[in-house]
Amino acid sequence: MSMTIGDVRRWNADAVDDAAEQVKKRSEALDRVADQINLAHPRTGDAAKAAMIAVDRQQVAYEDTSHQGQALYRELGIAADGIIELKRAIDDADGLASAYHFRIADDGSLVDDGGELSQDQADRRPAIAERLRDDITRILGVAADIDAELAAALARAGEPLARPDSEGNRADRLDIPKDASPQEIADWWKGLSEEEQDELIETNPSFVGNTDGISVEDRDKANRTLLEEKRGYLESERDRVQTELRGQRGPGAQGKRLQLQEQLDAINGKLRGIKDIEARLARGDSASDDSDKYYLLKIQHSDDGQAIVARGNPDTAHNVASYIPGTGAELSKINGDLDRSDRMQDAAERSDPSKQTAVITYLGYDAPDGLSNATQQHYADSAANNLDRFQEGLRASHEGLPSNNTVLGHSYGSIVAAKTAHAEGLAVDNVGWWRRPVVCTTTRANSVSTTSTSPSPTRTRSTTSRSMVPTPMNRGMALMCLNRAHPSRAIQTCSIPMRTVNTGTFAIRR
Repeated sequence: MSMTIGDVRRWNADAVDDAAEQVKKRSEALDRVADQINLAHPRTGDAAKAAMIAVDRQQVAYEDTSHQGQALYRELGIAADGIIELKRAIDDADGLASAYHFRIADDGSLVDDGGELSQDQADRRPAIAERLRDDITRILGVAADIDAELAAALARAGEPLARPDSEGNRADRLDIPKDASPQEIADWWKGLSEEEQDELIETNPSFVGNTDGISVEDRDKANRTLLEEKRGYLESERDRVQTELRGQRGPGAQGKRLQLQEQLDAINGKLRGIKDIEARLARGDSASDDSDKYYLLKIQHSDDGQAIVARGNPDTAHNVASYIPGTGAELSKINGDLDRSDRMQDAAERSDPSKQTAVITYLGYDAPDGLSNATQQHYADSAANNLDRFQEGLRASHEGLPSNNTVLGHSYGSIVAAKTAHAEGLAVDNVGWWRRPVVCTTTRANSVSTTSTSPSPTRTRSTTSRSMVPTPMNRGMALMCLNRAHPSRAIQTCSIPMRTVNTGTFAIRR
């Protein structure tokens, strides 16, 4: 039996919240019992071994049940928040329907209430009716997702976890999934208790910090540890190179001195970029508004260095933009790219203060060093898979209603965005690029298709056979807009030569 709007109207977020609190209390009680068992059983004596194994097994059973309860508590909380957002969406749709003398029936149909309409209302009514049908389809799709995810969480809570063997040894529940998709990673991560997640963050920050599908806040915790480690390594390298440089004397050492000076400049540049990131993180930590907080989603010091930094939390924002810088982008210059992302977010939230917007500076690829390298497509080829998984990860870890996600490429970043949409597909609603070079400006809407007609966020995938090459273009923006409710209409592509580009949700100022 399919779900209806009437079913969703009857959902009770308070009841789900109450269930979550009851699960939390019982989990905490089991933790206390496990701690008491740990303190009570004997640790010495010839007869103690068998008793210790038996007691250890009981203690682990309590701990496992407690961990399952903690994971279920989080899932119930997420479901309750999702229900609250759904109820708001239904209220908004009901309000819009009423303004045009419609009523949304429990089966999702639109009923004409026979009220008197002004001429303007009569002219707009067909478009409003189509919008309402799209909203209803989207609401039911999200409701189905919440229902399925909560059912899966309840099923996981009833599954047995690893138990100690006859010698008291236990399998590692924290085994990292191999070759898992971002959605599979997200499901696995949500199934761990908070203590297990913290253990992985502490013992394997590189995995947690760089794995798409893990929550933004947890990736940020892990990457802050890595950031400190990489700063320490680079400072050590700087001291080593400086010492070696001071030892190079005489005319015969000029070549070596130049080589060491280049190394030193590169190291100092990366340190400057790391300090710029640290300054943003510190500023965000002291901010009272969640939209002003910063999250570190990747940090790498090798080659030119890479970093992914979000202003605002992509897991909870209504709108999420990923800005991909282009030619010359590197860790040492990231401050300018962070400034640009900040301006984007500020403009977006001014245009609609009721919606939270997160803007991500995505320096998660090796960009061409200069214009002579920007004619080569291998930089985009190498970046496509990582950008694809990153966007899938944003979808998988997002909480509540799906966010409106946009990828924006600047300069060579436009090649990266278009190449990924062409070769891999992108789990986004909009793809845009501005300033040259851009790609295939003659692409028509019918050369782009989508892989799903569900109300869930659609993947953008170009099916055109044209190779993507840098193409001169006016200093404007080419914007591709997906219609999630009608994927068959797919994408409209246009060049907009203007200083301010409005994508409906984002105001991008240059």
